[in-house]
Amino acid sequence: MRFSFCVLAAPDVIVKTINENWEFILLACDGIWDVLSNEEVLKFVRARVAQQMTPEMVLIDFFSLKNYYSFLQYSRVYSDCQINLF
Repeated sequence: MRFSFCVLAAPDVIVKTINENWEFILLACDGIWDVLSNEEVLKFVRARVAQQMTPEMVLIDFFSLKNYYSFLQYSRVYSDCQINLF
């Protein structure tokens, strides 16, 4: 059976020590980065955390973005994302 696309198991792995200066961690598939840059994601999440939105509400807001929705319409990529606040 032939597949027209595949997922490669070659993640970017970086080891960091979490300290009191960390605001959050966002774990996401590469589909997120096809839509927004690192800086745009940081600005997006910080603005919503400042409004005291829960991580779940931040993600709902993100996945409802017009440009992200447009990306999903033409993509076979399933995007997964998780935010952990500190």
